[in-house]
Amino acid sequence: MVKKRVNIKHKVTTAEIEEIIAEKHIEYEKERNKLILFAEEFANEQFGAHYDGDNEIYRLQWCADWTRCFHDKMNELAKKAGLVG
Repeated sequence: MVKKRVNIKHKVTTAEIEEIIAEKHIEYEKERNKLILFAEEFANEQFGAHYDGDNEIYRLQWCADWTRCFHDKMNELAKKAGLVG
């Protein structure tokens, strides 16, 4: 008896695509979250863990500098880890 090969085409639904995207997002988020402590430590080394002064303008500038440093490091680490292109 010869078995016939059946070609079944499965049309991917929008719900299936959304589920795959959600799973990938969760994976990405877990991996990226592992990098937070390293980026935070780096920003703290560059700018200190907090601003001690009374000058509001300097405090705001410190916040902006620390945040930019943190996010730049996060992006650098994510690229090195292969999480982003």
